[in-house]
Amino acid sequence: MKKQTGIWLDYKEAVIVDMSDKEDPKVHKIRSGVQTGSVKGGSRTGGTPWGPMNTVSESKHLNRRKHQEDAYFHKILHAIQETDEVLIFGPGEAKVGLVNLIKDDHTQMHARLRGVETADSMTLNQKVAYVRHFFE
Repeated sequence: MKKQTGIWLDYKEAVIVDMSDKEDPKVHKIRSGVQTGSVKGGSRTGGTPWGPMNTVSESKHLNRRKHQEDAYFHKILHAIQETDEVLIFGPGEAKVGLVNLIKDDHTQMHARLRGVETADSMTLNQKVAYVRHFFE
């Protein structure tokens, strides 16, 4: 029997639905740890209330976020390395980042990718039903 897995993800968490047992699918979540939000301002130099401000480097912020996203995607790939077929779905850009990592990775995961679909926010039961319907 093939091990079929669906991954719903955004930048907060990934929900992995393992359909190897059709009657009772296994579901587990992976928290991302990716900092969402914008760069905040700096601080005053020299302790003077009206002095110039040090700015926060946006490139450092973006570089840190890129490393956090890569770590998140690698956690997901490690969790699904034993699967035969993969469906990736979810809102936003996170699924595109995971697909790009799969394509750049030199493993056989790209051959196991069965679909990438856009889906809105869903309840846990809706995610399980979506994966079950896709693999039928």
